[in-house]
Amino acid sequence: MGDLAVVFQVEALDKLWRGNAGQVSMLAEVIANQGIRAWFVAYGRTDKEIRKARGLVKSNQLLIITERTAKVALLYALSSSGALNSAGGRRALLFCDSRDDAMRSAAGRMNVELIACTPGNAGGLSSPTSLLQRIFSSYLKSREEGGSRDGAERVVVVGYIMRPSRESSLSRQGLLHLKAINGVSFVPVDHATPFDLQQRRCKFDLLMHKASDWIVLGSSGLDVTVSLPSVFDSLAGAKIPWLDSIERTSALWSRTEMHKLLMGLGDPDLGLSDRLIVPATIPFGGAGRDFKGKVPLIVKSNAACGVSFSHKMIIVRTEEPVDLDPALESCYNEYRDLVVQDYIDHDGHETKVYCIGDAIHVSKRRLGTLDKGEDPGPITVFDSLEAKSRSPGDPGGGYYPVSEEDRAILCECGKWLRNKLGVHLFGFDALKARGSGKIAIIDVNYFPSFKGIPEARSDLHRVITSQLS
Repeated sequence: MGDLAVVFQVEALDKLWRGNAGQVSMLAEVIANQGIRAWFVAYGRTDKEIRKARGLVKSNQLLIITERTAKVALLYALSSSGALNSAGGRRALLFCDSRDDAMRSAAGRMNVELIACTPGNAGGLSSPTSLLQRIFSSYLKSREEGGSRDGAERVVVVGYIMRPSRESSLSRQGLLHLKAINGVSFVPVDHATPFDLQQRRCKFDLLMHKASDWIVLGSSGLDVTVSLPSVFDSLAGAKIPWLDSIERTSALWSRTEMHKLLMGLGDPDLGLSDRLIVPATIPFGGAGRDFKGKVPLIVKSNAACGVSFSHKMIIVRTEEPVDLDPALESCYNEYRDLVVQDYIDHDGHETKVYCIGDAIHVSKRRLGTLDKGEDPGPITVFDSLEAKSRSPGDPGGGYYPVSEEDRAILCECGKWLRNKLGVHLFGFDALKARGSGKIAIIDVNYFPSFKGIPEARSDLHRVITSQLS
C-alpha cells in the first residue's frame, strides 16, 4: 500500500494484547502478506528486552531503540517508506502507547498520526484484524483526499470472514488485498469487535465467507457441528449483501448431499451421461459393510470439509472378511458418520476445475502413487492432501494438457453446477476412469484456493463489481 506508512510500537501491542505473543506475530505476518510499508520499533535497553522483541517480531523490519534514539528511528522508518515525501501524498500512522513521552514527542515533530494502543483507551483495537481495519480506514481517507495514485474511482469494500490460516494463504496469493486494485479492496471482519463499529471504519459493500472453516468435531467425537463465531449473527442483520450465502454453500459440506447434487448431471437431457460417472455413495454400516460385488471401494467421512479427517480415506480391494476397525480408528477415532463410494480406477491424473462467476479454468496434474491404487494390499489408508503434496514434479510446473473434448465436458459440468448451486466461487475435482475414459467428479468445494490460476484475481474483481452494479 504505497499510500501509507505504518509504525508499530511492539511494547504497546504486547501490553494491549496482554502478552499474547501470537497476536503480535500474527500482525507481523498479516502486514507482510498485504505489502504494507511497516516498521516495528521496540525498546532494547537490556538484552532481555531485545530477545523478547525479536521473539515477538521475526522480521528485518524491526528497529531496536532507546528513548534517546526514538526520534531518529521513527525518522528512518518513515523516510525509508517514503512517508516524508509530501508530494507523494503519503499518510503515516504510529500505533503506540499514548503515555510514552518519547514516542509522542517524536510523532508530534513529524506530523504523524498517533493512534493510541493503550489498554482501556485503544478504540476497539482488540486484535490484529482491528488494527488492519484501522489502517484501511486511513487508507480510504487518503484516497478521498485525492492523494492516491490509483485514480479517484470509488472503492468497493469487500469484508471477508475465514480462519487466519486461510486468510494468510489467500493474501500471499494476492487474492485478498487491502490496497484497491481494479477498484476493489478486501478487509477482514473482526470476530471480537461489534460490527457497527467495523462498518463505520470500513464501509463494507459486500461480504464473503468460508463458513466451513468452523465445522468442528462434536464433544462426543461421534459427529460434526458448525460453530460459527457470534459475529455471523450481527452480519445477518447488517443488510449488507453476501457474495454467496451460507445456506447455498452448505450443500457442499456433506458428501451425501453432494452426491444428490451430482446425480443431476446424469439427466439425459443434459447430454453428458454417456461421458460421466457419478460414483455410487451409500452410508457406511449395514449394507455399507457388505462389500461383495462392490470392490474396489473407498470409505470417506460424510463431512466433506472443515475437519482434518475429511481428507483421510480407506481403499478396500477385497471381498473377503476383513477387520476394518483399526483403519477406521486410525482415521476417524470414534467418528462413524461415514460413506462408501465406488473407487474409480483412474489414469493417475486429477483434473481441477475452478469456477469464478462465468469464468471456468481447468488444470490437470499427476497424483501421488497411493491415490493411483498401486499398493497391492487389501486395505490402503491414506490422506488425499498428503498424497497430492507428494505428487511427483514434472516439466511445466507439474501440469498436463487437457483435451478439448474433456475440457468442453468439464466446462458444461461447471455451468450446470453453478446454476444449480447458485454460487459464484467453487471448484471441483475430476478423475478419468481407466479403460472407459469416462469422467468422474469426486469432490465439489466452495471457495477453493484458486492456486495456479493467474486470472483468479481479475475474475474475482469482475464477479464482485457485477454483483453491485
